[in-house]
Amino acid sequence: MKMRFALSLACPALALLTGLADPHFAPAKGLRVAKTIESASNLSLDDWGCVMNGSEVPPEYLPQLAIETTRERHASTVDEFVESRDGHAIKLRRTYDALAAKDVRSVTINDQAVPGAGEHVGKTSLDGCTVLFDESASGDARRKLERGECGRGALDKLWIDLDMTAMLPTGASKDSWSVDAKVVNPFQADFAGIAFEFEKQEGSDRVDFEQLEKNADGHWTITRGAEREENGAKLLTLPIEGAFTSHCARVAPLEHVPNVTGEATEKVEEKFASKGELVWDLTHNCLRSASIEHTVHMVLTITRLPDGTPNEQTYEQTMNFKGSAKATITAVIVE
Repeated sequence: MKMRFALSLACPALALLTGLADPHFAPAKGLRVAKTIESASNLSLDDWGCVMNGSEVPPEYLPQLAIETTRERHASTVDEFVESRDGHAIKLRRTYDALAAKDVRSVTINDQAVPGAGEHVGKTSLDGCTVLFDESASGDARRKLERGECGRGALDKLWIDLDMTAMLPTGASKDSWSVDAKVVNPFQADFAGIAFEFEKQEGSDRVDFEQLEKNADGHWTITRGAEREENGAKLLTLPIEGAFTSHCARVAPLEHVPNVTGEATEKVEEKFASKGELVWDLTHNCLRSASIEHTVHMVLTITRLPDGTPNEQTYEQTMNFKGSAKATITAVIVE
């Protein structure tokens, strides 16, 4: 999985002698590629504690708390490349199919479920639609619905690039290179730009995914790996890894805290350790596959805000979560 090319590519002459080609995005006009895009994540409470009026609450006085969440997303697409320029798709036609989203949330206090637990299915009107993307156009013409029924707001959010072209090197041949988290964001709020809608749930979701995306920090390191032949196509493996942090915050009423009421700040700090690989199709100049796995650590700190009342109580709760996430893209040339 992580074979690396043994010779340095720092010298352009050596690159020519070994016959290696730099990966770049330039699919032929009319090329059709079917993609399957999936992501899944899970997060569970590892431990927690709280401090009330300056004193740590003994663990034996805390309620038994269990929290677990999972998120799954799936999409199938068929891209027809109409025009590409300077390493980017300018115009393409994409059909969306088999779009699915599911969130499962489980929260119990002393083995009693709290409101909002259970399975929740997301929906989108984009399923079955064909969209013409045109980056050279302006306004509504940038995302033109050719088949199906879908609202303007959903169309405007869609990503044109599902080939992860921002991960490719720029300039001369390199052994490795870096890409900023803001360019290929591991904390993306939407799934490939597809915004699934869920019924409003009881309880609160303290993670603001849009804030996490905005506050992402870190970088990817991509390394040139081995070339191989597969089904008549020349493929190049690009191992990738990265370390990332982000955070979000909000103010909300305290929940499920005996004898303490009021507003509180809720701060989330999240860390990703990420590793995976891209496989680039050097014959068709587009993505063949991508697989990225993340180890996730999250800390939620809830702090009661002062309200100016005499002898007011102070309260701070810290919750440590651990989990994992994985995203995959597989692509097949449509003959």
